[in-house]
Order: sequence, then structure tokens, then C-alpha cells
Amino acid sequence: MPSFIYRAVDLDSQRQVDGLIEAIDDRAARTQLRARGLLPLTIAPVTTEAEINPRLQALIEALTFYPVKIKDLSIFTQQLAALVEASIPLIDAMHLLEEQASNPSIRAALGEIRKDLFGGMSLSEALARHRRIFNPLFINLVQAGEMSGSLDTMLLRLADMIEASAELERKVKAALTYPALLAVTLTAVIMVIMVYVVPGFQSIYDKTGSALPLPTQVLLGISNFVRSGIVGILVGALGLFGGYHAYRRSEAGQPVIDTLWLRAPLFGRLILEQQANTFARAFGTVYGAGVPIVTALESCRKLVTNWAVGRQIEIALDGVRLGRTLTAGLANSERFPKILAQMMAVGESSGRLEEMCMKAVSFSDKELNHRIQQMTLMLEPLLTIVMGLIVAGIALALYLPMFDLPSLLIKG
Repeated sequence: MPSFIYRAVDLDSQRQVDGLIEAIDDRAARTQLRARGLLPLTIAPVTTEAEINPRLQALIEALTFYPVKIKDLSIFTQQLAALVEASIPLIDAMHLLEEQASNPSIRAALGEIRKDLFGGMSLSEALARHRRIFNPLFINLVQAGEMSGSLDTMLLRLADMIEASAELERKVKAALTYPALLAVTLTAVIMVIMVYVVPGFQSIYDKTGSALPLPTQVLLGISNFVRSGIVGILVGALGLFGGYHAYRRSEAGQPVIDTLWLRAPLFGRLILEQQANTFARAFGTVYGAGVPIVTALESCRKLVTNWAVGRQIEIALDGVRLGRTLTAGLANSERFPKILAQMMAVGESSGRLEEMCMKAVSFSDKELNHRIQQMTLMLEPLLTIVMGLIVAGIALALYLPMFDLPSLLIKG
């Protein structure tokens, strides 16, 4: 039988109510509502998934889905926690948040979640139908909050965890972006010099007809190559960039690339600690909420984007399934920080795993901030010196023939 979502006014209390009703058609639905003492305002049919072609539905979702930033998810979680803490019913809370949501994907999802809540689903079940927005970790924490009767507290912890992870990720990305921007700037400066500056000097040297020093010959050769093949260079660079990302996303390429990144000087340690920190923070929050350890590990593993670190967590998870301790699979590994693993081991042996996870995360946060500051302070002058040396080398190669130019012109 078709279902209809309605909004009506209770004639006794004069309050507006929302709900879901089954009827043959909208006229029958209005009749049932009036029989209940409700004055219908709006009635809309519920479209079931069975009525839509699955392929067409997937295509529509792919074309209309707007990426959800972690900041948007954090704001939504904080707002929902505040509304639940204020004892506002979930259906009303979803309606309020739907009207205020700035992200189209979140707004659409909240509309669907509100319908599912009308239909009797729990909040975690309704969220689970939108996994492109809410990951398993989010859903497990909400479910734990529902089961313990502390949904508002759990949502606040979840919001804090999302915000802290986002801030850490932002700092690491900023630290990695800075040298990349300097490298791009240096490349652009060199290209401009090769294309526009060096040819002017080459015309002067050609008039003298004299032999040029080796550095100058090499520089002029590079300049001619760049000017004649600049389109090919740009196409090749774009091809390499696209090929790298395609290989990085492939099943065979991801383990290779992610392992190499962990071995990179300076950046490898930073990436390792950021990934382990994100896992430990999430695991401490989920496990502390009463989620079984295997389920918690499975959920938190999906937050780790580096294959090598994720594989180490999977090894630990396999050990837990066989009855071993969690930290037995993390200790003595180059793919997980030893200090973090040791602190978690202390918590596991003392029965205070959640507490020690959070202490380990707090320590790791300070260590990461210190490492990022050190790296930035070291890279800034280093890259500036490298840039200066390259530009100075180009200038020297250009001006070496100038020392003999007056005598060559007199002889000519």
C-alpha cells in the first residue's frame, strides 16, 4: 500500500505534527487524518527505491552529489548534538537542520533521513543509507549513543573527533603544500628565463661567432629544447601527473606508492604519524563508547588512507580475531609509531585502553605540531637557497662570455 508523508494540525492541542500514513490514495489519507482529529496541511507520496530504476537512480545520485567537506560534517554534528541535548525530537531536529544546511548533499540526505525516521527507523539505520556522507565510524558511534541513551554526549564527542582530525589533516597538508608551491614557483621562474631571457643573450653571442664556455652552451641547449618543445613538455608533465594518480589508485600501484611515501625523507615520518594519530583518536572514541573492539577496528581502519599503515592495522585486527592483543600487531613495526603503540599497550594491559589512546593522541598532536614547525623552519631557508643557487647558476652561465665580449668585438 502506498505511503504518504503528512503535515497537519492537531485540533485538540493546536500543534503542528508530522508523520507517515499508509492509504490507497491521498484522499483516503486525508480522510484517515481527519478521523484522528488532525487537519491536513500537506500530503506527499513516498517514492520507494523499488519504483526507480537502480541504474537510473545511481546515475542521478552521481550527477547530483555535491562533495561534503569534513567541516560541513563537523558543523552538522555539533548542531544535531545541541538540538538533541535540548530534548528536541529527532524528526523536528532533522527538519530544522535541513532548512539550515548549506551543502546540497547534506540537505537532500536530511530530507531522506527525516522520511526514514517517520517510517520507524532508528537514526543510525537512517544514516546508514547515506554512506557517501556518513562513514561506518560515524554510524557506529551514533548507534552506541542510541543504545546507551546518551546520544547527545556521543554526538558531541563525535563532533570533537571530526574537528580535531580535520585540523590535523589541514596542518599536514599545509606542510606538504608549502614546498610544492615553492617548487612550482621555481619551475615557472626557470621556464620564463629559458623562454624569454636566454634567447636575447643567444642573439648577442651568435653575432660574435666565438666559442662559448661549456656552462653557457649547456644553458643555450636547454633553452632551445624548452622553446621548441614547450607544448610537448607541458603535455608530458600532465601525462605524468595523470599517470601517477591513476597508478596510485590502482590495486597494484597503491601499495607501492604509499610505501614509498612513508620512506620519503622528512615527509614520510609526518605522514606516518598523521595516519596513526587519526586512527588512534577514532579508535579511542569508538571503543570508549562501548563498541566491540573488532567492530571498532573495522570502522577506524577505513579512516586510514595510506595503504601501508592500513595494512598494519589489518594485521593487528586479524590478531585480535584470533585472541591476541591489539598492540601485539602494532608493536615493532615501521608502519606504526612505536611510542603510540607502547602507550596503547600500557592501556590494554591495565584495562584503560580508551584513556591511554587519548593520552597517546594528545602526545602525538604535540609531537606533530613540533615536527611541522621544525620542517617548515628548515625547508623555507633551504628551498630559498636552492632557488637562489639555480638562478645564480643561470646568471653565471649567461654572463661568462661577457668577460671576453669587449676583446672579441674589438678583434671583429
